[in-house]
Amino acid sequence: MMAGNLSYDALHQAVVCHKCQTCLIPTAGARERHLRAKPHRLLGDTLKATLRLLSAHRLRTVEELREAKPAANDRCAQIEGLKAFDGYRCLEPACAYATQCLPVIKRHVFSVHQRQAAEHRTAPLWEECTLQTYFIGKGRIDYFVVVPSSDRGQRMEATQGNKSTTPSTEAERACFAELERDHKCAKHDLREQASIVQDFGTSRAERVPWLERTGFPSHLQGMKDSEVLSSYRLPSKKECDGEAKGAEDPDLIRILAAAESVLRDAYRLCSDTSMARKMTQQRANILNEFYAGASGRSDGFRYFKNESTLVKYFATMKQLLTYCYRVVFSETGHFTRSEPEQALPADIIQESGLQARAASRIMEALATADPKNHDDADTAKAAHTALKSAVRQFYVSLICQDVGSTPFQSPVLSFCAMLSRKVHGKGQGLWDDAGNFNSHLSALTWCAQLVIFDFACFEEANDDSLIPILLAKLCKRYFQQLAETPFGYILQWRLYLFKVAKMTIAKHQARWSLDGQTVAYRGVDLQMSQISNLVRSEFCEAERLLCEELIFQTRDLVPMESWRLQDDLDLDDFGGSWLSHPRNDEFLKGSDLALFRQIQGNTELRTMFLTTAKGGGVALCPHAIAIYRVTRPKLLEMRSRAVPRLWRPTAARA
Repeated sequence: MMAGNLSYDALHQAVVCHKCQTCLIPTAGARERHLRAKPHRLLGDTLKATLRLLSAHRLRTVEELREAKPAANDRCAQIEGLKAFDGYRCLEPACAYATQCLPVIKRHVFSVHQRQAAEHRTAPLWEECTLQTYFIGKGRIDYFVVVPSSDRGQRMEATQGNKSTTPSTEAERACFAELERDHKCAKHDLREQASIVQDFGTSRAERVPWLERTGFPSHLQGMKDSEVLSSYRLPSKKECDGEAKGAEDPDLIRILAAAESVLRDAYRLCSDTSMARKMTQQRANILNEFYAGASGRSDGFRYFKNESTLVKYFATMKQLLTYCYRVVFSETGHFTRSEPEQALPADIIQESGLQARAASRIMEALATADPKNHDDADTAKAAHTALKSAVRQFYVSLICQDVGSTPFQSPVLSFCAMLSRKVHGKGQGLWDDAGNFNSHLSALTWCAQLVIFDFACFEEANDDSLIPILLAKLCKRYFQQLAETPFGYILQWRLYLFKVAKMTIAKHQARWSLDGQTVAYRGVDLQMSQISNLVRSEFCEAERLLCEELIFQTRDLVPMESWRLQDDLDLDDFGGSWLSHPRNDEFLKGSDLALFRQIQGNTELRTMFLTTAKGGGVALCPHAIAIYRVTRPKLLEMRSRAVPRLWRPTAARA
């Protein structure tokens, strides 16, 4: 077989064009002309590659094919791709004449064999058969008799039943077994490699500028995607609701419960319906001063959030705490080294003195909060309050850290790198797109503002007038774009990612697997063998949408091809377009009223598009028109997604 709609028949030594249902004339010029013409329209590199492929085969000339034409008694199998005809063949000995037309075969037996057609009633002079010809061009038609594919299959099955197959040798069986093992090992190795984050230097993944700018691939290089996800994944809801009873890690459950309580208390300080509200417009402006300085807008901190958004934002902050618990302060560590020299996040992160003291306070509070260490409710409440205070201090210590030129020494920025990987399926991950990842940064930024405000209120609880002063001091030092702090980097990244998201042309893009045989598109994995079926089904659906729902199966429209239509852009200034171009009249004649005539002549369509007016007359149904207008964009949408933007891993993207 050959690529595309061409195949090489080794028995007849000819190239068959399945689309045209004929053989290609075996000369270089004729092959090129055939491929350049409709329906192929091959040009450039595609044409050159196809011609090179054709020239590599041994092809018989037209004369050789005519001389070697199969005889009727050869029982030649039908050639796949060639058009088959119902016809007749002459039964006179040594006569190979065949034709599609019954009158022609009658004239043949009379003129060549001097036999009357009436004699066929007593002694057959011809018989019905299936015919094929190598070429269908004028003057080159030369029919020969073939056996239809169905008959051929039945005979081959009967023949093969009487033959004994030669068993394979021991060496052959061993070879095939070895190849099968190699194939399984190769698939396993590729699967393992695909589950490990690759840096730009060794990865076949595209170079994504925003990832290169943030440095996430270098920080995550060599880590397993499954471990990246598990580093910050929250415990199950069942464990959290059980108040650490029966949990795999009860200390983590208590820490997360305290974090939830801290964040909820902080939000109550901002809520309009809370008696403990301490948020003012002036304080909101101080918290959002970084935004006003970057954009010129004076909007304050938008403290109101819907409950669903609060749950999502607070979950991100609890994931940050989980990441610190499992990676930064775990003695055993979380990630495994793929190479001896690999630097893991625990090796890069440098905890500040404030973070170390806050972590120690959390561990002390955990020991006190353990139900085994207290009996009464007052002691338990005091222990929980101490744990909340330690968690609040730890959150503040994550915000108030100087990182200089090594951002990933901050646990917050290391956690951001983990969020940039979107893990799915069998532990395999992809880089998240700029827009989705920016939502994580938005959650962290908003919650950090909330924590700063809560901390200021907690520290200045005795003097409410000092809260704005402490807020301004903290925000100016740690929470603005020019600060070399965790949220200084995050604020810079957010500005950059906003621009990247706006410049993104195709939001949904496909990504190839490392072996080049599987493509992931919008959460669906497709094999290469399935791509053609997918595209074919999309085009069939588009054709159905066009013919049945948009033009109502109208048959009298003149077929149009874009290359035949004339257009004049100057006509746009005068309200014209290609529809009004005089040279398109023969193609567009009657098309402006075609749908109207179709509705007019079809009872079902009239029932659909016509309705009774208020005055008792008949009018167009506005609902039917609205549905039709909605259907039109569907066709354009299907056209755009019929062939997704499948790009090779080496392609660059801005």
